[in-house]
Amino acid sequence: MGPEFWNPHTLVLRLQKIRTMSLPQTNTIHTSLEEAESAVQSYARQHGFVAVRLRSKKNSNGIFHKVWLCCIRGGKHKNWRLYLTEDTRSKLTRTRKTSCPWLALLKRGPGDDATWTINITDDTHNHETSLDDLSSFPSVRQMTTEESHLLKDMSKAGSTPRVILSTLRLRNPDSLLVSDDVYNARKKIRMQELNGRTPIEALLDEFEVNNVRNALKRDEEERITHLFFAFPTAVELLQEFPGVLLMDSTYKTNR
Repeated sequence: MGPEFWNPHTLVLRLQKIRTMSLPQTNTIHTSLEEAESAVQSYARQHGFVAVRLRSKKNSNGIFHKVWLCCIRGGKHKNWRLYLTEDTRSKLTRTRKTSCPWLALLKRGPGDDATWTINITDDTHNHETSLDDLSSFPSVRQMTTEESHLLKDMSKAGSTPRVILSTLRLRNPDSLLVSDDVYNARKKIRMQELNGRTPIEALLDEFEVNNVRNALKRDEEERITHLFFAFPTAVELLQEFPGVLLMDSTYKTNR
């Protein structure tokens, strides 16, 4: 940050701008905790910061009745490795936390069909808010269920991550997803489909389920060196037209 950022005059103007931001309407009624939490998070994103859960409290029946949301820059960095100190730590550490005081309380009313109200208990920030920095926070880059299903379908169809990301952004212009989110989601889907199997084991299982004829050739160490497979439709064509045979062979050419 340059000298202009620390100029007392610009600091005062910046803090005044931060403090006078329009607040979400307090004591508004929401039918569920998810709806109230979504309203606060939507407001936060529109004003250049991220709201996350700070803590929550349940009643005697184990139902949430109070939830506190804070700015993602609230609090202080915790050193979970107690054996490390600033002198013994080998790497320089950085934190985004600035002990920001912004705080909101979501409160559940009485009764089984209770509603939720929002109350902003502290509307100030001790840092500059910016819409340009939000994509650096993973918590605002969570995919919706619809986006996850679309990504899975497009991946199965052979679409590249770049095309998938462009499609998601086209459907939701406000999306803050980045390419790493698409790669990570595809990797997670792949791991779920493998379910502890190696890729070749998963392929052989698919052959068995779909009645695909196949043949293997292994070396002395039982590693697969050759794989032949033919789909049922290809076998039917061969039986009908035995005089013409087309084979698509793939070889490993890189050394």
